[in-house]
Amino acid sequence: MIEENKLSSRGLFMWFIAAVFFSYEFLLRTVVGTFEHPITYDLKLNLVQFSIISSVAYQLIYALMQIPAGIIVDRYGLKKSLTLAVSVCAAAMLGFSFSEHFGTALLYRLMIGFGSSFGFICILVIVYEWLPLRRRAFFVGLSQFIGTVGPMISGGPLTYWSEVGTFNWRHLFIYLSIIGVAIATLAFIFVKNKEQSLDEVIVVEKPTDNVSQIKSLWYAQILWIVFYSACVYFAIEYLSENATKQYLSFHNISAVNSSFMITLSWLGYACGCPSIGFMSDYFYTRKRMMQICAVLVFVSLLLIVLFPFNIWLLRIGFFFLGVGVAGQTIGFAAVAENTEKKYIGVALALNNAAMMFVMAINAPIVSYTIDALGGGPDDYQKALLILPAMGFLAILISTFKIKETYCKSNREPTIIHRV
Repeated sequence: MIEENKLSSRGLFMWFIAAVFFSYEFLLRTVVGTFEHPITYDLKLNLVQFSIISSVAYQLIYALMQIPAGIIVDRYGLKKSLTLAVSVCAAAMLGFSFSEHFGTALLYRLMIGFGSSFGFICILVIVYEWLPLRRRAFFVGLSQFIGTVGPMISGGPLTYWSEVGTFNWRHLFIYLSIIGVAIATLAFIFVKNKEQSLDEVIVVEKPTDNVSQIKSLWYAQILWIVFYSACVYFAIEYLSENATKQYLSFHNISAVNSSFMITLSWLGYACGCPSIGFMSDYFYTRKRMMQICAVLVFVSLLLIVLFPFNIWLLRIGFFFLGVGVAGQTIGFAAVAENTEKKYIGVALALNNAAMMFVMAINAPIVSYTIDALGGGPDDYQKALLILPAMGFLAILISTFKIKETYCKSNREPTIIHRV
């Protein structure tokens, strides 16, 4: 077994393979939207059908598969799970590239969501099984930083090429499928399942079924951390996909500047994930960093919602919103440290799924509130106050409900090494 605080070349390379897949599946998540017009035209879709293919189908299967994916990783190991996931994504992209109508495109999009649902879980399991104990939060944050490369490619060069007609989307999807085959090959060759070292004394336990795995997560501390993660993450997803451009247009902020604000928030997120994770590891604290991040989210959202007429305050607010949202990185670390090792895959999946489900539930509530109030500038502002309210709730949870782990497991016995 790799020593708790020693970085191994194998573990690092396995992490790199999983990180590349995470960025790859993040690209697959957004690339369909980049080619909205040609895909809609070629497949003869209406706007509702396209939205189902691009967003609803993917997010639904992704969220529903989080806990099953965690169980599969725990039961069948990283090697089989990661290789299967990448292979499904690659096959689905190839199939999508040859689709001629809504039904087949929907099927392949669901397959992409299925394969992608393993991406972040596999990288988290590698971090917690193969990388040093003191650097876990840093590597989780760095993984999320690498993951943002995918949507940056989709939103940058691919968007430009789509606009000027440089790429045919079918050809691009075939190339993406080939890239997936290459990643799957690397996973099959180099990824290993964790094995018990001969110098450790272990207790052999009776295997547990899936129901027992899920029941083991019904532990108050885990549930509070999961709730915290969902509260801090919701705003960045909602503002990226809804309301921002319309709300800011009421205050003479152009669509270009509004898009720049959203980009700033993701830039803050990309910078915040590794830096917040590093500081959490360095100072041996999860709780304090989660509190700081929750405060950043709350204050940033107040700036965005209450001062939309000041472009500099908006820029500051959006950037530090992204930095604060990085607190959910610490949430993953804290969940793992409050979970027995054999249930880590399922626990991390629960945390990931919760963020998706909160987004799916709260987004229409906020949008419905805007419509119900009338849809004017003041109505947007009143409805969007829900966002800082969730940030304030995260402050309360991190202050009064979440306990400090000091960057070590609270649910595992001490390992005794033979002398």
